[in-house]
Amino acid sequence: MPSAPLSPLYGPSPPYRAPRKVSYLDESRRENTPPLQMLTREQLLHINVPTRAVLSQFAVLVIEALALGVLISDEEHYYMVTPDEWKRRKMAETTQAQGGYVSLEDRQAGSNRTMGTILREVMSRLGEKLPEEARTARDQTVYEDLVVQQVSLRQSSIERNLRCDLFQALYFEGYVGTSRERIDLETTIRPALVFILRRDFALDERHIHRPNLSHQELLRSIYLA
Repeated sequence: MPSAPLSPLYGPSPPYRAPRKVSYLDESRRENTPPLQMLTREQLLHINVPTRAVLSQFAVLVIEALALGVLISDEEHYYMVTPDEWKRRKMAETTQAQGGYVSLEDRQAGSNRTMGTILREVMSRLGEKLPEEARTARDQTVYEDLVVQQVSLRQSSIERNLRCDLFQALYFEGYVGTSRERIDLETTIRPALVFILRRDFALDERHIHRPNLSHQELLRSIYLA
């Protein structure tokens, strides 16, 4: 076999090597390897792990709506209700508990705006198209528009300290949703409330305190006054 030709500048040329045949299995392994691991086999110790929960806009909006009484739930569904519908529902519950007669319209006020059966479904529903019969204003096109409008209405009508108490009460109590779910206080409720309290009231988490009234008592003092 003849020796490799000499290069006038760099000496002998390297021996010729045929291209390595790559199997389908090799390619699939390469495609499923994380890009950073393709560059190094060392542990990626310099990557910082997030210390706070990553919140979506919909998650914050839904928790805010729950705190302000915009979203309510029964055993089966969540509903978006106006202040008048909230009042009619709660008065109907009280009258029925005392043995009085209440109309179906009062007991089911706002039931035409069903938002879902579990909280995660409510968050997903915000991006969906809003039916014509569920709208409270002409410019509303998706469920998010409806909830944002109602949250803004409560923000302007509820006194600031009362709003702060509503968020703080929910921070300690959590929320009991439908019979199909169990809402975790630490992972689902509190992160959004900490964000809202810091955003709207400049209140750090270590300064959050429990109000004298419960969340439902606060809502009743607002809507049934």
